[in-house]
Amino acid sequence: MKKLIALLAALSIIWTAGVPAIAAPLGNPFYVGATSPQELGRIIKCDLDPSRGNNVDGTKIINVKVCGKVGDRAFAAPVDYLGMFQIDDPDAHLTSVAQIPDYLAGLAEMPVPTGKYWSACLKQSTRTVSGWKAYHQCIARSFHKGEKAWGNKVTGRIVLMGDCTNPVSGPEKPDDCVYIYAHIPAQVYRRNIARTVTGLRLKQYGPTDISADVCTGVKRAGEPDYESPFVEECPDRGCNFWAMDNYLGEHGWKTGSYEPAPGLHIFRLPRKMADRLLGYRMVFCLDLSDGTQTEYSSIVTARFYLSAGGRTVATIYVDETTANAVGTKTLDGTPTDLWWHWASEPTQ
Repeated sequence: MKKLIALLAALSIIWTAGVPAIAAPLGNPFYVGATSPQELGRIIKCDLDPSRGNNVDGTKIINVKVCGKVGDRAFAAPVDYLGMFQIDDPDAHLTSVAQIPDYLAGLAEMPVPTGKYWSACLKQSTRTVSGWKAYHQCIARSFHKGEKAWGNKVTGRIVLMGDCTNPVSGPEKPDDCVYIYAHIPAQVYRRNIARTVTGLRLKQYGPTDISADVCTGVKRAGEPDYESPFVEECPDRGCNFWAMDNYLGEHGWKTGSYEPAPGLHIFRLPRKMADRLLGYRMVFCLDLSDGTQTEYSSIVTARFYLSAGGRTVATIYVDETTANAVGTKTLDGTPTDLWWHWASEPTQ
């Protein structure tokens, strides 16, 4: 029993609960230079033409030199558009990259919405033929002044932002979201030895995948907006989730990792994560290094407290000293004594 308690303390089962919401200009656009979806459709049709090149399956980056015009820039492959449109406009029933040119040809200009909309973006990857991976709901931003919104008149969905032709999924819904405040340090002391933070890793558990929810995002320290937390930017080091997998009897859903700047990182999640009866969990882990080949990890538990307006927020502090100093108040000044810190280790 003592070992089980210690295991649970180390594994940090993170439950979530409610507040407001936004996303960050990190990642690349899909295609820059096309002035309309019709033009983009002609470019992709050219790119898929076997007489023009060897991208019939649409897995390589669009060949601007052959199919675009001077000054155009492409980072996406046709299959990236297919994957995003299948998620964002399911009633269009797209099943093949060969359908993308006609689909784009049928899009029409729609009224530009107010507020921020979730957009896909591309990040470098060694796991795709193109060298880039498309991330759904990667960033959220407002439409630029003069920027057009393109949509499917049949399904009524806005699916493209005009300036970067990035697929769009829908508006942010900040009132439906819940939050975890993670105070991440540059170093964590373990057994009185300073370990440098080399990465932050997370994994989601529960009945359904939350990665496509409009609430799901992280505002990294120093960034003004939210982006998807489920991107893999760090190599595997000390952190893994096998013990949690075994304890829960489930493999979980998506994981994410990035090298965090010291400071406050705000994780925004859908409100259903707050319902303990539904079985959703979010687990966080810091990769730590002492400068040698040895890797360490620090997994924590986030606890929750009521903030102004009766909304519930989770918090993780840098260390015990910091937590003691600021742990008596929430970010909005209301009292609390519930906190956890990265330097925690399981105790008997």
